[in-house]
Amino acid sequence: MNPFGALVLLFATLSLGMTACAPLPSGQIPPSQWAVRSYVVDEIVDTRTGSVIPFETLIAELSKAQVVYLGETHTSVEDHRIQLKIAQALHSTSPGLILAMEMFPRESQAIVDRYSRGELSEEDFLQEVGWQKIWGFPFPLYKPVLNWAVEKKVPIVGLNAAPDVVRTISRGGLTALSPEDRARVAEDFDVADPEHRRYVEEQYEQHVKGGIRDASTFYEAQLAWEETMAETLASTLARQGKSARIVVLIGRGHASQRFGVPLRTVRRIDHTYKIVLPMPLDYSGSVANPRVADYVWITNPPEEPRRGRLGVMVSVLEKGRGLEVLAVAPDSPAERAGILAGDVILSVSGVEARSIEVLQSTIAEKRSSHEIVVRRGRQQLKLQVAIPGD
Repeated sequence: MNPFGALVLLFATLSLGMTACAPLPSGQIPPSQWAVRSYVVDEIVDTRTGSVIPFETLIAELSKAQVVYLGETHTSVEDHRIQLKIAQALHSTSPGLILAMEMFPRESQAIVDRYSRGELSEEDFLQEVGWQKIWGFPFPLYKPVLNWAVEKKVPIVGLNAAPDVVRTISRGGLTALSPEDRARVAEDFDVADPEHRRYVEEQYEQHVKGGIRDASTFYEAQLAWEETMAETLASTLARQGKSARIVVLIGRGHASQRFGVPLRTVRRIDHTYKIVLPMPLDYSGSVANPRVADYVWITNPPEEPRRGRLGVMVSVLEKGRGLEVLAVAPDSPAERAGILAGDVILSVSGVEARSIEVLQSTIAEKRSSHEIVVRRGRQQLKLQVAIPGD
């Protein structure tokens, strides 16, 4: 599980209603003229005009860009389906396509390369790369696109900063890093964008803080991700030259509004890019908003949580000492029960919490509530967690 999963979770679910103050690119219509209409699932919207375009037109337009950002809500099956479909179509027009992924730290590149070359089984790859610690979202969501990349020999590039370093930043800021750890994230941090800072800090005020010290360290941790991903992308573009074609799988909060990874990559190296975001049918804001993305793909609204979803991100402690809670989903059974980021889950309904699999299987049992024992600092607490039915 990503040791700094609170921010991953947060920016997987950010509202897209905010707008940046950057001027619209030439040829795009102003907000006062954006079309107001209803869309249906699987329609693709050109945000410059609000018009629906066919898939073939989308691919033709994306094929002109050197970098294509495909945003996702990490737990959305629909978003991953769309990403794979677009990546496959772009590969047919650009056989030299590269798949760049937020999900892997750039420090794991040697392991990712071995997997790409077919030198590691899936089981060995997940163990060596430490999937549960570096990411933690269900691997089956990412398996189709990774299997496709391996089959088609599409190079996979890990973009992100190491989670342990980002976690240190969240708790103490950049100045808390040793010289060795400081070298593990991007060299340059641009802190001079007031819109981006406001965007991030407003989210900080609305979410569980966990081990985060304050809004300033929260912002620096966010920059550690985004600047490191941008730096890695820029170096990949520099190596590939003008012929580079890169598809980026990334949490939507890092790509929307254009002042996250896309802008920070452009600042490092001049190139063309496009952003595609899935948008649920029940989204209440304006779909035709070119400041959010270039294209929006309409999806079904997310399903209600099924039985067995506690609503936490956890990391397995060494030697089976429990599961550390890294983030708690808003309005989840865990939040309603009072579980906090930083708690350590010791047992669930009398079953020792030695692994994520044990937690999931125990919570999935058909009962209306569970007693969860957590350690919070020096205290040991018993919390009753109500689990919704099927």
